[in-house]
Amino acid sequence: MQRALLRADVAFSSACGLSFVVLSPGLADWAELPTWVVLVVGVLVLAHAGILLVGVRRPAMEESVTRYAVVANLGWVAGAVVVVALGWLPEAPAGLFVVLSGVVGLFGVLQAWTLRGKAVRPPT
Repeated sequence: MQRALLRADVAFSSACGLSFVVLSPGLADWAELPTWVVLVVGVLVLAHAGILLVGVRRPAMEESVTRYAVVANLGWVAGAVVVVALGWLPEAPAGLFVVLSGVVGLFGVLQAWTLRGKAVRPPT
């Protein structure tokens, strides 16, 4: 289940990150943001997808990959709450941002669920 969720996260993050990068000028105009902001967000989302992809492709996938995904995804949601609450986006882009963040949050919660009962152990 962990591996399947991480693969889905890789696919979703890759699609979003690539869309942000390729469509950054148009998305930036629509969201009333500087193009560089959308471009940087896209690159960071693609980096997140790359980290997950490297982890999920290992034969003996480490739980640390899932822990990273949980922290990154729930961190994104927390950031989204701040962005929307402070009104940093116009209404339509904010609505889309909330929907995308809802998917990210769902990934985070489901990934955390797969870790239930597993204690965090210090590295040896």
